[in-house]
Amino acid sequence: MTEKIKCTACDNIILLSTAEEYRGLCAVCAKRIGKVRKYRKPVERFSTADGYSSYIDFRNSIVIPESSGGQNYIHMLSDMDGFRTLAAYEIRLFGDAKFFSERIERAVMMGLSILNDYDAGKGVDPSFVTMTSFHWGLDALAAGNIELSKEYLSKIGIRPKEEKRNDSKFISAIGHAVKEIVTSGSLTMKTRAELSVRLSGKSVVGYRTIIDGIDTRNPDKIERGVTEVLIGHKFLVRPNGTFFGTPDEIVCFWAIGLINFAKNLGMVFSVPDSEILPSSLIIGRKNRP
Repeated sequence: MTEKIKCTACDNIILLSTAEEYRGLCAVCAKRIGKVRKYRKPVERFSTADGYSSYIDFRNSIVIPESSGGQNYIHMLSDMDGFRTLAAYEIRLFGDAKFFSERIERAVMMGLSILNDYDAGKGVDPSFVTMTSFHWGLDALAAGNIELSKEYLSKIGIRPKEEKRNDSKFISAIGHAVKEIVTSGSLTMKTRAELSVRLSGKSVVGYRTIIDGIDTRNPDKIERGVTEVLIGHKFLVRPNGTFFGTPDEIVCFWAIGLINFAKNLGMVFSVPDSEILPSSLIIGRKNRP
């Protein structure tokens, strides 16, 4: 008798041989998840007519169900990642801020449901609920939704056991800094010290400068930080860099999120023109929806 097991993502019954081939997934789930993860190409890839057609095929291939309930958390994370990828390409290719915001907000809402399910004991993997997900708070800010960002960030950084097991010191430092600056408007001395130590390299120091500028309400420091971010970005997108192979290569979600939060506080500063900082996403610009 042929042995069968459940797919780890959708709970469908599959052959053991299939599970071994796709690392515990059914063929449908493996294709769906892999399609998003492997489709990481520079936006210039779609600048030609053939490239545009390829992109449209990719966009149409991601058919997200209206509900991702149950315990299909791998699917949910894949859907969130897919929304983020689509948002990045749409804003770079077509400047569609409305599409960007809608997809990002939907992804963050899905992330909130994962956090809530974990707290309800519904079998979410502990690695899904640590500070590694802090970027969703910045993504919500990049989408112009300040309250959604605060709601999401308030639900992470509260699980020290899970964080210690899964988070790097860099992620812990920037994640807690983002949470504190967005939810309370200022940094604790401990977080400020950790930020200074963990974000000292030229590739990431700009984020420390921006956060410090918000903390001290210093617009000049934020401007300097944005310039440092643009310089450091080229290091982050190199192979093995933090942003390599992610939508952050073509849209600087982290910086846009922090810029929008500072703008929402009423701080006045200039933002340099840059392809990775689309002007239509910056709060206060005329074409911001």
